[in-house]
Amino acid sequence: MILQDNLIIMRAPEPCDIGFLYRLENDTSLWPVSSNIEPYSKKQLEKYIEESSHDLLFSRQVRFIICRKADSVAVGTADLTDIDMLHKRAEIGLAIQQEHQGNGYSSHALDLLEEYSKKFLRLHELHSIILRSNIVCTNLFVSHNYTEAGILKDWVWTCDTYSDAVFFQKILKKNY
Repeated sequence: MILQDNLIIMRAPEPCDIGFLYRLENDTSLWPVSSNIEPYSKKQLEKYIEESSHDLLFSRQVRFIICRKADSVAVGTADLTDIDMLHKRAEIGLAIQQEHQGNGYSSHALDLLEEYSKKFLRLHELHSIILRSNIVCTNLFVSHNYTEAGILKDWVWTCDTYSDAVFFQKILKKNY
């Protein structure tokens, strides 16, 4: 199975994830990078899970719940958004709950997202926009051979000021 390794399993959101998603989506420390500006209710999250079409061509996104393989505890989410099937590219978003950070889950999720993107979606390129100040995330993407492709000046409002962001990119395969 491609969506698991020795540390994590990535799976589709289930109704049992409502409490986990409620805590994660309403963590205001993540809002600047997720562009959230208001909290989600449990009802909204239930509706999201119930109504998600799982049609990439329509929704242009896919979300996975990252679970620790040892005990199936949900530790974070991995998203591919703005999936562009014409140009074969997508943006990556990773979120790990604070109490689970530092255990390698993001690194493993990034590896699995790349494999999924290559083998199933046949994407050519993946990218992520990372706050310049987020050294941990920058190091993660650099360690996975993403390259800095540009600086986005004053890109993200972080409660009291604008912050620069870095556009990181990885070409998955050359098909020309």
